[in-house]
Amino acid sequence: MALRLGLGLRNKLLQGTGGIAGLFADGVMDIYSGTMPASADVVETGTFLVRITTASGIAGSGGTGGGTSGTGVGANGLDFGTAANGVLSKSASVWSGTGIVTGQAGWWRFYSTEALKGTSSTAIRMDGNCGVSGADLNMSSLTVTLAATITIDSFSITLPAY
Repeated sequence: MALRLGLGLRNKLLQGTGGIAGLFADGVMDIYSGTMPASADVVETGTFLVRITTASGIAGSGGTGGGTSGTGVGANGLDFGTAANGVLSKSASVWSGTGIVTGQAGWWRFYSTEALKGTSSTAIRMDGNCGVSGADLNMSSLTVTLAATITIDSFSITLPAY
């Protein structure tokens, strides 16, 4: 038998200070080429293409390679709106970034404000795939171009009832 979560609990898990919105407040989303790693606990794979922040602003550096950094994000980090009906969507702010290299988006990693890269079983982060439809992050085009702006118009996390 599967657990069934009430709507109030689902919204609280998404929105509360200890929920997803709070844990990822002022975080960043990095988009990479290739296939995502086996879990969000292991080092990033592929080429780092673009960092998504609020209005393409400079937000702390988690580094660009496989090492760790964790300088923190804070200013220009991403935030979520209010959870409703078990869905947490991006805030009304513009989520965008400028391509640092040209490549094809394959997957993304959303980091907490620490923006800790590399292998870690304690870092707060999540991964998802990129696509033009039916993906965790749907983009109008998977092509990221050097110095071109990439804008994320829609992003949400759904916590199912069961």
